[in-house]
Amino acid sequence: MSWIPLTTPAGAPEPLRAMFERIRARSSAGRVAHLWQAQGREPGTLAATFDLYRALMDDPAPLTHAQAELIALVVSATNGCAYCVAHLGPRVATALSDEALARAVARDYREANLAARDRVLLDAAVALTCEPC
Repeated sequence: MSWIPLTTPAGAPEPLRAMFERIRARSSAGRVAHLWQAQGREPGTLAATFDLYRALMDDPAPLTHAQAELIALVVSATNGCAYCVAHLGPRVATALSDEALARAVARDYREANLAARDRVLLDAAVALTCEPC
């Protein structure tokens, strides 16, 4: 993503600065990831994207929070997005309370020691990623 100019939180005008603060407050790392900074040139789009992301991840019912994080990680790995895999890996480790399992999922979820229901869920996510309807 280096070709996209970043809008840093420190250099952001209001109300973008407030949006970045909202993102930082929700971050497990306490920072605004480059993914969000790259969207800073379009504050309305950034706000809509963040709100959608939060709606999906905060209450992913009928999925568990861990299942939602697993889907995000496996789809990112399927798409070959190393940035996303690196960013999502620690989130999955926290959601699963198992860093070794999160690393195994990032490498190849089919080889990881997952529950059968989670493997089937991830198989479906990969199938939709590779061949959307």
